Amino acid sequence: MPEINNKSKEHIDSDKQNALYGPFGKKTAKKTNFKKIKELIKKNKFNGLSAKKDLIKAFDLPLNELIELASLVRISRKTINSETRVCASAYLPHNNTGTCEMNCNFCCFPKGMPNTNPNQFLPEISEKAILENALEKKLRGANRFKIVALGCSASNEEFNIAIKTVPALLEKDFKKVCFSLGILSNARIKKIKDLFGIDKVEINHNLEVGNAKIYEKLVGNPKKIWNERYNSVLIARKQGFKVCCGGLIGIGESIAEQADLIIALRSLNVNSSPFNVFVLNENAKSIVTNKIMCGKITSFNETQLLKILCMWRLGLPKTTIVVNSGYGRSGQGNFGIYSGLIEQSLINDAISLPNASPLSKRGY
Repeated sequence: MPEINNKSKEHIDSDKQNALYGPFGKKTAKKTNFKKIKELIKKNKFNGLSAKKDLIKAFDLPLNELIELASLVRISRKTINSETRVCASAYLPHNNTGTCEMNCNFCCFPKGMPNTNPNQFLPEISEKAILENALEKKLRGANRFKIVALGCSASNEEFNIAIKTVPALLEKDFKKVCFSLGILSNARIKKIKDLFGIDKVEINHNLEVGNAKIYEKLVGNPKKIWNERYNSVLIARKQGFKVCCGGLIGIGESIAEQADLIIALRSLNVNSSPFNVFVLNENAKSIVTNKIMCGKITSFNETQLLKILCMWRLGLPKTTIVVNSGYGRSGQGNFGIYSGLIEQSLINDAISLPNASPLSKRGY
């Protein structure tokens, strides 16, 4: 059975989110002064919007003004961080079943239903399968590799094989190996640190949404799982690891709930953050898709997605943002957002390499 960390006492209560200002700076002024923000960005003294009300005000700005602020943050980041990151990943087949014990509303294969995309998963749980997949993606330009397990937490078999594969991946000159193995116990995080230190490996686990209440409402899983996700990232951060943690955009959340996610990510001081955009393609069987098709929830248009991304950039100015198309992608979804984002120079932090399509030649 998977090891699960059931402790949630370190989680910061979602009701206190409005009073949480994260590690980047002090509480902002009562009245948001965007001219002042522009001056701070230009002087490299901008610590990010840290209050929920300010993030919402930012979204309500005219698109051209909001993009101007976000682009200034991006330009200031280029002088600090010029590293080229091309990320690739491989999904473990979860004890050779390709099924998941979770039942997430956005998922393209609900609980107990086998995945139908043969290109998404490794053919078997083995060191050889992981390494072969990694080397194929290295030929396509990847310089970072992530091992991903389905479900709430990796099984002992998955965890042990992932651990055993890391030395071979590092020998092949991957800059970083990332563990995305679900909820991690203190013992597992300590074992990773004892074996590899904190320079060559990092920990990934997405929050998906901004707090436990929203998680239960929109994702459909118990609140305690969100708390355990949060605490896994928090413990890894306290152990000195660089952490990768983001969320999912377009599953029925409000702009205020998007602000909750940004605040939660700030509180964890995440190094990189996947901005996963939900697309209908290959998600036809998901609850979220059904609600969109029935008109119960509305998916974001490109302008709204651009504004939300600008919120992320203004709320997380020191975090690398990785824009993906969301769960179940194959390179064939609604990618109108990409052209807009690239042309606005908002996301040239990192490239995420799709599992079943060629790497885009466009510079991010």
